[in-house]
Amino acid sequence: FKGIVVSHGSNQALIGRNLSQLKDTKGTKIIQSMIEQIQKDGKGWLKFYWFHPKTQLITPKLGYFEKVNEDWWLGSGLYLTP
Repeated sequence: FKGIVVSHGSNQALIGRNLSQLKDTKGTKIIQSMIEQIQKDGKGWLKFYWFHPKTQLITPKLGYFEKVNEDWWLGSGLYLTP
């Protein structure tokens, strides 16, 4: 719950980095927003805007995240493209 990446399916360079202050192009603190929602409800959804690796464009993305226990939470996301 400190925003430190322990695993990442597509970008191994992120492992060990603290992303708690990471913002999207509209200023949303992505990880911090997820952590706050998890602490409130145990899980949630967040729409944010992120670079799409295939189209090379900033694209809406929907993230889902859920608390595992008092130390861990998991998150995943998908790009909202037509």
